[in-house]
Amino acid sequence: KDADLINAITTIISDSIYLRYIKKTITHEVITALKKDFNISNAIVEAKSIADLFTTKCDNESKVSHHLDHLTNLREAIAHTAEDISDRQFIDAIISTIPKQLSELASNLKRSYELHKQLNNLSDSAKKELTVSELITYIRSESAGKTKSTESSNYTSNHQNNNNRSSGN
Repeated sequence: KDADLINAITTIISDSIYLRYIKKTITHEVITALKKDFNISNAIVEAKSIADLFTTKCDNESKVSHHLDHLTNLREAIAHTAEDISDRQFIDAIISTIPKQLSELASNLKRSYELHKQLNNLSDSAKKELTVSELITYIRSESAGKTKSTESSNYTSNHQNNNNRSSGN
């Protein structure tokens, strides 16, 4: 198996790099040497973090706050590397990974800021950009409101069902 893994690794690197590691016979040795020589682990972690930022989905509105915390932590981890994610990119990542209803509301908020900015360009007024913190606060607020209304309707439904059972006796 080690030979197969080493073969797979060597097929994706250039010949000049391969020649440096030709005497290595254990996969772990090859990977460790590559990490040491090319700082691959940081590049891989960075690439994975950026990919996760745009692909980690949250479909459950009750878990949106946790999801937003996770995205913020990913962005901070990426910022500690050489890569920087702009506010605009981060806002797009947030909107694309939250539940559909919240995504639509957040997109509308973003569009209203963009429209406001365009109108202000015509009148030379101060430009107002949507900030990450404003978007996150808005999404948390909307999510909390939806969660409370869902809990309230569940309570009402359960309470009515219990009353119907009681009156049936």
